[in-house]
Amino acid sequence: MSSIFGGGGGVTVGTTTVTGGTTGSVLFVGASSVLQQDNTNFFWDDTNNRLGLRTASPSSIMHMNGGDSYRGFAANTFLGTATNISMMMEESANNSATAFASVSAVFNLYVKSGSGNFGASDVKMTVASTGSVVFTQTVQTSGTPTHIKFTGAAHTTLAAITEAIDIDFALNRTVQFATGGFAAQRAVVFRAPTYAAVGASAITAIASVAITGPAVAGTNVTTSDALALWIQSGRSRIDGTLGIGATSGVGTVLGVVQAGQVGTVKPVFALNGGAHATMTASTEYVDCSMDFSRTVSFSAGAITTNRSMFLSPPTLAAGGASVITTAVGLSITTSPAAGSNVTITNDFALRVGGSVSIGPTSAAQRYAPINVPAHTVTVTGTTQVTAAGSFSQIAIDTLTITDASAVTIDAVAGLYIAAAPVAAGSVTLTKSYSMWIDAGLPRIDSVTANNTVATVLTAVGPTGANTTVQEWLTIDINGTTRFIPCW
Repeated sequence: MSSIFGGGGGVTVGTTTVTGGTTGSVLFVGASSVLQQDNTNFFWDDTNNRLGLRTASPSSIMHMNGGDSYRGFAANTFLGTATNISMMMEESANNSATAFASVSAVFNLYVKSGSGNFGASDVKMTVASTGSVVFTQTVQTSGTPTHIKFTGAAHTTLAAITEAIDIDFALNRTVQFATGGFAAQRAVVFRAPTYAAVGASAITAIASVAITGPAVAGTNVTTSDALALWIQSGRSRIDGTLGIGATSGVGTVLGVVQAGQVGTVKPVFALNGGAHATMTASTEYVDCSMDFSRTVSFSAGAITTNRSMFLSPPTLAAGGASVITTAVGLSITTSPAAGSNVTITNDFALRVGGSVSIGPTSAAQRYAPINVPAHTVTVTGTTQVTAAGSFSQIAIDTLTITDASAVTIDAVAGLYIAAAPVAAGSVTLTKSYSMWIDAGLPRIDSVTANNTVATVLTAVGPTGANTTVQEWLTIDINGTTRFIPCW
């Protein structure tokens, strides 16, 4: 001890000289219990109060040099004098560094690549003392960068009958505001990105949020309801357009395109009404309301046809010879049925018509709540069609009325017309008809009167040879049966 420190038997801090010692050396007991120094690997910078491990030039409070990597604790070193770094980790081989800094109760994580000091743009995560966390992505000029990615683990033998949630946003708390109103409060917000290119480019589909598909039932699991998105309660609001299916709904409020299916195919769109109970009395309940009663304004010009609702039926085909007995474009199975304690006075399966203003008149103007326009039906094959009324614009089949007990209904009809159109206000109707057959030969199949078809009515019938009645047209006038002879 005396040979090292210059002769004395003791060591006095601040006065004893270490013979052969180097400024900054941190002495330690080496091999054979000999006191040694190693400036290159263990150094104290007393001027700047810095400790260097594997470096004799520490640049931070504690500077650790691990060969290709550099580890250290620094203050006001890599950010100038703007922000304090609590700890920095640098990998010199890749010229990159990571630092942690705490400023005004805010913890920042800095990550950078390249030389130079850390800057504000190198902050990748900020954690406030309140628990608020902000992630900031570095601008990239190549590759396919992903900002945040969660990779779920392939868990095994999890607890039975217990839900395992991968990501849980537990926002089910109470958030209290000061008194006052504001436009909107949203718990989670996705702000839409803008996608650009350096030249003309096409991206078939872009989305702010995408769900690749529904949850999949794996080995030994069965499910009756696999969902991609489940909104368990509450009203959902969509201010933009909604497209369901590939390339659907472009420019429309709601567009639905169903992908081609095989086997048993479910409807493109299905509405199933709920079995409501104790509804408010004397108040109409509408299952499906399509309210188009707004004003749609066009630029000046002529439009051939404008339709508020358009239905285009499908083409039905089969892989082999097949017969579809009845094909319908739109079917209403029946009118509303009367349940317990309900009596329905007027029961209609379809009701069309209501007060409307159709604007200025014109010579060719027409109005009809129901219109079957002129069209062409093309058939194939050579088999003669003999069915009655095989082709008709409107077909009314037989109505059967039955009851569990005896009941009398005074008057029924296959087709009922209450009256001819009636003029109101200052309108003048030159001629008004309850039914008008403008062209074509009408056919009426009726029962003849008391089997006296071959009755000669020469006094009132036509002149010439055709004076024998061939048929009696049976009609009802004000409740009395009348017969019109047909020659």
